[in-house]
Amino acid sequence: MKKNDFEIQYKTIVKTALITIVVMAILLYAPSPFVVIKPGLAVSSHSFVTVIDGSNDPNSSPIDSSSELEQQKRGTFLLTAVLMQTPNIWDSLLSVFQVNRTVMWKYEVLGGESAGEYAKRAMTMMQGSYDQALEAAYRYLNIAYHNEPQQLYVNTTSPLLESNSSELLLSGDRIDGIFSDEGILPVKSVEDIAVWLNEHEEAASIELQIERMSKLLRIVITLDNNGHNWDDVIIAKQLAIDGFMQMRNIVPDEDKYKIEFDSSSIGGPSAGLVLTLTIVDQLTDGDLTKGRTIAVTGTIDAEGHVGAIGGIKQKVFSTDEQGAEIFIVPQGNEDEASEKVRKLRSEMEIIAVSTLEEAMDVIASLER
Repeated sequence: MKKNDFEIQYKTIVKTALITIVVMAILLYAPSPFVVIKPGLAVSSHSFVTVIDGSNDPNSSPIDSSSELEQQKRGTFLLTAVLMQTPNIWDSLLSVFQVNRTVMWKYEVLGGESAGEYAKRAMTMMQGSYDQALEAAYRYLNIAYHNEPQQLYVNTTSPLLESNSSELLLSGDRIDGIFSDEGILPVKSVEDIAVWLNEHEEAASIELQIERMSKLLRIVITLDNNGHNWDDVIIAKQLAIDGFMQMRNIVPDEDKYKIEFDSSSIGGPSAGLVLTLTIVDQLTDGDLTKGRTIAVTGTIDAEGHVGAIGGIKQKVFSTDEQGAEIFIVPQGNEDEASEKVRKLRSEMEIIAVSTLEEAMDVIASLER
């Protein structure tokens, strides 16, 4: 081999090695623009909901009137969740070929937030979901209660702008107050905004103080204030959002219906329906599940309307692994859930509902 040929071959090897090192470094260590959604937990929802007997002692123990034998015969509702990871680019690429994972653009999911900020917002949404679930259960059971508004958050599926945008409200923003000549008027509920609008019929805009990712922002929104009857829907439309998430303290008139909720290990709103069913089960006699293992997912509002959720194929996989016989899902997720069941060749039955009443009818029709 000639010297020049040797030098050319040597340089080629070195270049190839350097390129390989750089590529592998990018794949393994560079920040990934993707997130991976994978199957997560599928556990009994009863571990998240406890009835507290506060009739005598506010520090008394949870009620548990069932015998050990009855407990063994009881079925359960399965609460399902997905795991969201932000792996390196290499793992993201590998996940594309794994049927139980979904790879999505990070910005599409996080909307400019960090993973920690997104997790914090998800926990806030979970608390709001619990409030909705509790109120829906009380309404269904005709249990008298009152609510104490605490905080008001923006809930919207509109495309997210850059997270530092100060022109529009974004999902997860907390509305703290309204700027006025008297200073900042506190806002804890939509009603507070409605009162201000009714008192300022000629106002061309409303100036809000919000908290976004631990930062206070001032947002001015132009109003079409033409004698509206200000309700939640019209106010949301005026603010260019889909709706609100109201954080409330839901208090039953009778202490025996008090509920304690553990949200330490789950986040997001998709557990609303299963929590409502669990609360109904806890506050009524007998076993609502009739000894079965029933997986449930879906958002819920105070009126009992059930909404679609994300990550349904991962949840089908998790619940099937846990031996669920039935999976109650929102109408909007039925097709994708049924397709996943077919691919898994599972015997789990998918049943779609759009309201709490429909879910209760499904459960009532089951045989022990």
